[in-house]
Amino acid sequence: MKRWGAALACGLVLATTFSGVAQAEPSDLSPSDPAPAASCAPLRAGQFGALAADQIGAATVAPGQTGCHEVTLATGPHYIQTPADRSFPPSFLVRDAAGNQVCAAVECDIPATGAYTIEVPNPTDQTLSYRVAAIPQDPVHCTTRARTAWNSAATPVPSTGIEALCVRFTGTEAEKINVYNAAGSSNIRELDGSLVCHLPTQLLEPCRLPGSGTFLAMTAAPPSATSNEIQVRSITRPVGCPVHTPKPFGSSNRFSDVRCRVLDAPAAGTYLVRSRTPQNTGQATGVFDPSGKPVCTSAPLPVLQQEVCALPAAGRYLVIAETLNTRLVTKSFTTTFAAMNGPGCRLTTTQGVAGPNARGAFRAIGQVDCWQFETPWRSETGVVLPPNASGAGVPLMRYYDSANNAVCSTAECDLPGPATYRLLLTAPAEAPTGDYIFALQDRHSLWNCKPWDPSVRAQFRSGRFTECFEFVPDRDSSDFTVAVERLTGSGAVHATVRPTAGAPCDGFGQAEFSCEVTAGNVIRLVLAADPVTAKYRITRSYGSAPEPPATARTS
Repeated sequence: MKRWGAALACGLVLATTFSGVAQAEPSDLSPSDPAPAASCAPLRAGQFGALAADQIGAATVAPGQTGCHEVTLATGPHYIQTPADRSFPPSFLVRDAAGNQVCAAVECDIPATGAYTIEVPNPTDQTLSYRVAAIPQDPVHCTTRARTAWNSAATPVPSTGIEALCVRFTGTEAEKINVYNAAGSSNIRELDGSLVCHLPTQLLEPCRLPGSGTFLAMTAAPPSATSNEIQVRSITRPVGCPVHTPKPFGSSNRFSDVRCRVLDAPAAGTYLVRSRTPQNTGQATGVFDPSGKPVCTSAPLPVLQQEVCALPAAGRYLVIAETLNTRLVTKSFTTTFAAMNGPGCRLTTTQGVAGPNARGAFRAIGQVDCWQFETPWRSETGVVLPPNASGAGVPLMRYYDSANNAVCSTAECDLPGPATYRLLLTAPAEAPTGDYIFALQDRHSLWNCKPWDPSVRAQFRSGRFTECFEFVPDRDSSDFTVAVERLTGSGAVHATVRPTAGAPCDGFGQAEFSCEVTAGNVIRLVLAADPVTAKYRITRSYGSAPEPPATARTS
């Protein structure tokens, strides 16, 4: 959310670089540049839509030579289309009858009706084949009508990468409009031809209509386009968008390939707004208030805080997929909309190793589960999973504090202090549905561990995969040995020795391992097994006899 300005600036660079319309205008040809041919091929000005054969110029130019075309153009803005046999359009110049340069960009404003020459130089060492068309942005030839509803039927038309397209639409005063098309760039004009907006705007904002009535949206086809379409969409009147109200955690919404969603917020507050594709990957979106002002954004990658959106008031908000992309986007996605402090959050504890484990199941893509817990002090909390957990059993996780600030998105998290925390879980991309089980563990404070005596047996089942035992050694030992023997069942087990003072000693799944212990220091054994029926015998020994105490040296 705080990165909105930077994201807009980045999106603007991308839009102007790849739109195929906004180009820097190069300087005039120098005397050393190749001169055009003595006579130029005739070309007739085109119009919106399909072009006639004499409205398309075509040429093959040898290295160091220049192709040229004579055309009569009327006063006003034109699209000069020059797709080539390469992946980028060649440079060109438009000159008047006196030889003066008029323009060298796709959007060319002709100052007066008359004869003009389009020159296409080939400064490379390879032969250049290209086509060229000059298409006036004339409202008279713009007759196709389009609706501003987001679920309007698509009406693509065939393209050879050289045409231009225009549609008429109806809008109201101060209404904000986005236009999407294959080129990623468009003009909105009034019926008299005066320009209202060039999209994308400098700050990637939608176009604000100056009054009510009929307007035009037009664009040139990108060179590689095989079909072209203009989608006109209202930001402030989002008709046709699926409407979502906040749901409890653990819920999900249906998929739709409409590019927008309307969020009906019952009150101001902090909400989770998260979108996923059918492949269970993140879908980038932006959220806009009823006036069309951006409120927050989300990203497909797990960036902290970008899926938490503070809505300033009750009302309806618009979600747009790939907000910074002004091209056509047809992607099915689902959006989760939940109040961060809302219902559906289950209780757990940081003593989950010794107490009940937390269990859940992801039933649909987009489902977000919430687990709430408290810490009485600053702590290092970790998520313990079964040794062979995989797929949905290893969910993606994020911790949030009581003020809905993201704390971290890793299994182990240093919680900043006493508070009520929420842990949000989602299924990984490769496993959108399935069961999971975990235990939260305060790594510096374990309570309620069972006594660890020679008769200890650890038993596990589908709903219980952790155990904790403790005892106090009566001697020091650098070769304290722990042996884990499976008596019945199947699965794996992971054992860790945690003293109240000193570093933990991890068995790394071994059946027997050694640690160093100190007399009087409480030793806790933490076991994490696969959640299947199994029974283990846990034994301990000091390994070697303790060394005799040192005696004082006498003189």
